[in-house]
Amino acid sequence: MNKFSHTSAGLKSLCYELCVNIHGNFHRAATIFGPRWDKPIYEDFSFHFEPTIKVKTLEVAIHHRSLDDLLGDCQSRTAVEAWNAEEPCGKLIGSSGSILPLRECSNKVIHADSFEYQYGSYQTKDFETNQTYVNSVEESELILVGRHGKKEWKVALDILLYAENVYQYAHYAEQEFGI
Repeated sequence: MNKFSHTSAGLKSLCYELCVNIHGNFHRAATIFGPRWDKPIYEDFSFHFEPTIKVKTLEVAIHHRSLDDLLGDCQSRTAVEAWNAEEPCGKLIGSSGSILPLRECSNKVIHADSFEYQYGSYQTKDFETNQTYVNSVEESELILVGRHGKKEWKVALDILLYAENVYQYAHYAEQEFGI
């Protein structure tokens, strides 16, 4: 593991990479029928984003937890927990529908058995032919599924908001603790 990633700067860099891939996927869906998509390099292009987004989400979660643990060990846990995301990015699905703190969102990403992408549609227009297309696109919400003992859990996680929140957390850690 890269020691640099356990710093605020390293975590911010991972958040940026995750956001770039999420936005790249949205852009791909918006331009899928553009004039260059018949080139061989783009044949499997759409299959790149899901696994890359999954890996980047997992990297962000692991490094967020590592930095949070480091801050908890060397600072008062109360000071670390004083930071709260403005917009929650994850919630339990089911009877409680509880909003999850950022650290718990990272735990769920790390321990998830599956990542289920939610699909929406994106309408585009080919300006040369004036034809309208509806393209399938992964939304920024994932459904994470895992188990704690015998009990299954499901979490809805907005990964774009998750990346933004973790980035803000890293900025807070950098400003408050110099890490």
